[in-house]
Amino acid sequence: MTKPIIINGVDVSGCIYIDENTIPQDCGVNNSFCYEFNQCYYKQLQRKEKEFKELKNKLEKAENNCIKVFNLFSELGEKYKKLKRECEKYKKCIETIKSRVKGYKESCDKFCDCNRKCCASCFIGGAIELGEDIEMDINEVENEKV
Repeated sequence: MTKPIIINGVDVSGCIYIDENTIPQDCGVNNSFCYEFNQCYYKQLQRKEKEFKELKNKLEKAENNCIKVFNLFSELGEKYKKLKRECEKYKKCIETIKSRVKGYKESCDKFCDCNRKCCASCFIGGAIELGEDIEMDINEVENEKV
């Protein structure tokens, strides 16, 4: 590896037109000194290659961040699906309980004239009162704002 020669902020040691043995370095293209030509092709190329490498690194970092965000969204999506399934399970449970309570009420109304005051003629002692309490609790949970 050759020793770097920095002229105008650019390593020109790879330029085939520079004479490394002269100080300041002669340029074989213009028959002048290298430092006098800040925008020569080689220096511009070196600057663009450096800029390209910097942009490539930024792009790789951005890409890695995008992958992390995508993975996070995927993970959150899976958690959302799981919570939604749980919610559906609880909704189904609530509907089942409501249906049972309704059945208890209808049974009492159909077979007993106690006006839902638990008596010996109700086939399940206390079921109606308990059912009404459960129904009230369910209604409270359903009306709760999330």
